[in-house]
Amino acid sequence: IEAARMLKESGGLPDGRKLRFAIVGKERPGRERVLYDRVKALNMTDDVRFFGPQREIAEWHAMSDVHILPTRFDIFGNVVLEAMAMGIPTIVSRMAGAAEVVRPGETGEIHEDPKDAEELVRLLHKVCDDPATIAAQGEAARKEAEQYSWDRHFARMMEVYAAVKAEKSGAAPSSADNPET
Repeated sequence: IEAARMLKESGGLPDGRKLRFAIVGKERPGRERVLYDRVKALNMTDDVRFFGPQREIAEWHAMSDVHILPTRFDIFGNVVLEAMAMGIPTIVSRMAGAAEVVRPGETGEIHEDPKDAEELVRLLHKVCDDPATIAAQGEAARKEAEQYSWDRHFARMMEVYAAVKAEKSGAAPSSADNPET
């Protein structure tokens, strides 16, 4: 919210482009009320909107230029990979496990300190100032997300099981132990 305020006060993006922030997901009711009251006090209800939990998250990604997960703790938010799979560059907090899949400057950016709104503004400018950057990072993000498909995950899991089976039996793993190979 503070980053949104700073962007608005600075005139937004180059060429007068404006960023609007859609906050999608569930927060504790008391915390959400505090956030909403802050947005209202800043007269930014047209710029920052709360939409709560949504079923069709792909539709939300489809209308986004960038995905932001400024979390202070998240083990691994699949939402980051979902955004990337939709070709959306992502800015993710270093405190999120999903920071492991973001390549800074290529598929998005890593927000080192989720309490630092100025840093988030800098990262938003880095990604969003040039529509060509959004497109290039989005395409790279989509390709990166392909590395984390369920098919690849389960194939790798079967490789691990085959290696454990071979180790326990004293034999080298064979392709017969892994139906995916």
